[in-house]
Order: sequence, then structure tokens, then C-alpha cells
Amino acid sequence: MTSGRRSRGHLVRTWGVHLMYLTLGVVGNLTAWRLGATNHLVGGTGGDTGQEIWFFQVVNHNFFHGLGFLETNLVNYPTGINLSNITSMPTLGVVFAPVTAIWGPVAAYNVATTLAPSAAASAMYATTGRWMSSRVARFVVGLFFGFSPYVTAQNWGHLFLSTVVLLPLMLSFLHEIFVRQKWPSLVTGMGLGTLIIAQLGLSPELLLDGMVALSIFLVVRFHRTRQWPASRRPYAVRAMRFIAVMMLLPAAIFINNFLNGANSFKGAYRPAHMVSALATDVVAIFLPSSLQHFTLGVGTHVSSLAYYASIGGPHKPAPFESGAYLGVPLLVLLFFVVRRYGRDIRIRALYVTGLAALVLSMGDSLRINGWNTHLPLPFALVRRLPLFESSIAGRWSLYVWFTAAIVIGLGIERVLEQRDRPAGRRLVGVITTIIVVGAALLVPRWPMPAAPQAVPEWFLRDATTVLPRDATVVTYPIAQNGSPLPMMWQAINGMHYRLVAGAAGPQVTAPNPIRDALRLCDAGADPLSDPHIIDAVRTQLRPLPDVYFVVTEYGVQRECATRLFSEIAGSPGVTQRDVTLWPNVAP
Repeated sequence: MTSGRRSRGHLVRTWGVHLMYLTLGVVGNLTAWRLGATNHLVGGTGGDTGQEIWFFQVVNHNFFHGLGFLETNLVNYPTGINLSNITSMPTLGVVFAPVTAIWGPVAAYNVATTLAPSAAASAMYATTGRWMSSRVARFVVGLFFGFSPYVTAQNWGHLFLSTVVLLPLMLSFLHEIFVRQKWPSLVTGMGLGTLIIAQLGLSPELLLDGMVALSIFLVVRFHRTRQWPASRRPYAVRAMRFIAVMMLLPAAIFINNFLNGANSFKGAYRPAHMVSALATDVVAIFLPSSLQHFTLGVGTHVSSLAYYASIGGPHKPAPFESGAYLGVPLLVLLFFVVRRYGRDIRIRALYVTGLAALVLSMGDSLRINGWNTHLPLPFALVRRLPLFESSIAGRWSLYVWFTAAIVIGLGIERVLEQRDRPAGRRLVGVITTIIVVGAALLVPRWPMPAAPQAVPEWFLRDATTVLPRDATVVTYPIAQNGSPLPMMWQAINGMHYRLVAGAAGPQVTAPNPIRDALRLCDAGADPLSDPHIIDAVRTQLRPLPDVYFVVTEYGVQRECATRLFSEIAGSPGVTQRDVTLWPNVAP
């Protein structure tokens, strides 16, 4: 009877922890849920969020139409784009396909945004139960990892980077392979292989970074033969074989399509100078950015330290790409744990791995409060390696938090073991105070602001009725990387039509005269001044079926686009609700 009550009590406490994590996740996206999760989203206007909504719908569309997940011509029609070349998140698309099918891609995005930090926290809590007996220590580890500045920052619009639930689960299987070895090697190998494939379909960048971090950890952890008994090797070898069997075909298909598929892109997506400042400034480790609730009066300045650089133009701050803020209290705690318990090889290996990740997150050269010292750092070499050309340094801060959270948890467990002694009780009090203050300084600026989805009324009410199935549509503004609103409208309409422009990354390089003509409008130029431009547009559109032009209120140079469309169509457009429409264009 007592054993049964203990078992029920254990179950209640465990689910209580997961419920607390879930509640925090809901708080993060509470505004969207309160206003309406099917038609409100962070920012409202798209950006990377608009692309990710499109990702949810394209996976759903391809799945239910028997198409693959690696290519599509729903945008950039008829050439199409290579979905394996970009962060199209097919893993999330498959997981949330029922939500997308029933409530739409905006709802799927909001559900995923809510679950991303809480699921990561729960996964870390469950995983650390393998070597931590203290529920308090495991709760803190899950809290610091799942709701770290890295995860909460990326969750503003980079779901493929904030969804890190698979990484703690991979750690469980790695622990099983190298340490515990109680599960059948078939289960361990196939399970880890499945998780790696899923992560490949989520963020290949984080997977590659994780493989480097894991290599560093394993070298330090098992650098002496006696630290890994020879008796464990046969199991590990068998498990590795099953991993290879599980991964071989799907990984080969993905990598081949990534490198050699139709519309594949070679090299870095962005010039190195553009992303070189998307890295951890030394000051950003100690002081909060504007994404924290308590900014200490320096949040705006710290947020400006990570930015997209442009030649001859203003820099674009990107605080979402700098997640290495630890704060002074947690840095003191980490120093204490490593100094006092550093003989524990696990703590030492985690410390070295986390320190390496922190250095890599600092980018090509050391920056201190915005001053580039030009002192070269290892990331400059990493970015030259194959498949790492497009890596962004600041994203290595994920593994800073991954290792720091576990080190803190191991330190808490060691301290709690001494709580029966007077000195131990005092130490517990000090550590508790540091953790509470440190956690308070990490509190994110939540709930994230949400706004109604930026969609013309015509696309919500009339598009699927007016447009024939698989019609060819040119919108203004034009669909393109960095401005994917028309892709979001297409997703909300269930991929009812095709877009002649559009991209889910900067990799589209095929000629597209209509896109280039509308870009001239955006730049304040007049495409009608050059008859060759009009001829090229007509040549592009003439073989395409059911061509429709649509000008919306979201374009800044609507008059230019209206004159361009009228010239190509040979007639003025007609007003329907809040758009101007040219139906059945015959260039």
C-alpha cells in the first residue's frame, strides 16, 4: 500500500513538473491564444514567420497529394525550389499535419511555438533522470535549457532553431550506448538513427554543430581507455551498425538532393561579411538584451551588438541570434561548481565542451562591446569547412546552454547531498539564492506580442472561388525571401494556386523577369521605361496557364505595379474588396 502511494506520488510530481513547463510555454505565446490562435501570430506580418507558416502547409499539401518533401514548384513556378536546401522543417510539418489540416497553418505555428520551449524542458528533465536523483536539480536543468535566452529568443520567429526537444532525447540514447547499455542494441541504434533523421528534417545546421560538440565531449570524457571499459565496446559497435542501417537510405537521399537536386544551391547562402556580426559579444554574456524582462537599462544597447551588416547601409540589429546571455549570478555558480567538483570527469567534459561552444559562438573575431579587436577565433576556420559555409556563430550558444544547464544540475545534486550538515545547509541557502536571482534575470519579455495575420480580405474570402485550381498568380508585393507575405496567403488558401515568384531562402538564382520588374518598382524606378523588360515579362508569362495579377495594400509602390500589370494585361484591373485584380491575363 505504501509502495503504491509512493508510486502515485512520484507520478503526480513528475506530471506536475511537465505541467509547469507547459504553462510557461503557454504564457510565452499567450497573446496569440487570447486573441485567436488561428488568425494571430507573433508580429502578424510574416517575415521568417510567414515562411514557416508556408512550410507547415507545403508539407501538409505534399503529404496528402502523394508528393515528396524535397522539392516543390508551388512557388517560383514553373522552376520551383529545393526544399532540402533550406530550413523547410518537414519534421514539424509531419508532426503537426493534423493541426494544419483541421485548423490551418497559423494554428499549427502557434501550437509549435507554444510547445517548443516546454517540450525541450520536459525532454531534458526526463533525460537527466539517468544520472541525477534529485528532482529539484532535474527541474532546474530543464528550466534553464528549455527556457534559456537562446530558445526564447529564437522562438520569436525561428521555429527550426527553437525546437530543440530532440537533442536531450539523443543524449539519452548516447548515454545508453556508451554507459548504461541495458536496452537491446537494436532498439538503441534504431531509436537514435530515427532521432538523427528527424533532426536532419528540422535543422541540419544544429545537427552538424551538435556533432562537433559531441566529438569534443567524447574526447574529453573518454580520453583515457580506462574511462571506457573494453567490455562496453561490443554493444556500442552493434548499436552504431543499427544507426547506420536506419540512417543510410534517408540520409543519402536527403544529402544527394541537398547537393545535387534540382535547384540546389552551392556555397554560403549569405556573404560572410553580412552575418559576421551575428555572434556573441563578450558584453552580451554578462548583460541582458531587450528580449529579457529585466534589461537593467542596457537592453537596447546589448541588442544592437548582434546585427546583419550591410555595405553602404545601416546595420540591422538581430538580438534573436545572440542567446549566450548567462548573467553574473549563473557565471559565479558555474565557476563554483567547476572549481569545487571539477574532478568529476562528466563536469569537466561538459565544461570544456561548453567553453568551446562559447568561443565558437563569438564568431570570426573577438568583439567587446561592439569593438572588433580583430583577434581571430576558431569559427573563422569552421566556416570554411564543407556544409558549414552558412553557419551562424551565435547559434552555437544553444550548446553553451545545453552544457551549462547540466553542469548546474550536477552541482545542485552535489550540494544537496551535504544538506544534513550545518555547513551544507548554509551552502544550500547560498546556492538557492544565486539560482533564484540568476533565473529572475533570465526571465524573457513575455508574452510575445501578437497581431492579426496580415492577409487581404480578398484572399480570405474570395481567392479560392475566383482563382481556378493551380492558377498562376503574380502578387504585389512580389513573393521573395525576406518578404514572404504572398507565400503566407498561399498557405492560408491551402496551396490552391501557384506563385511565379517566391523563395524560402536566398538560394533562388534562376532568371525571373516579373520579379525583377516589380523589384524596380520597389526601388522607385519605372520598369515601363525599358521595353525590353516588358518583352521579357511577356515571354516568361505567355506559356503559363491561367495567369492572374493581384495588387494588394501591402505593396509600397502600388501605382507602379498597377501600371505595369495594366500594360502587360492590356487592360485596367478591376477592384474586388481590398485588391485590384487582372483575371485571365493573356500577355
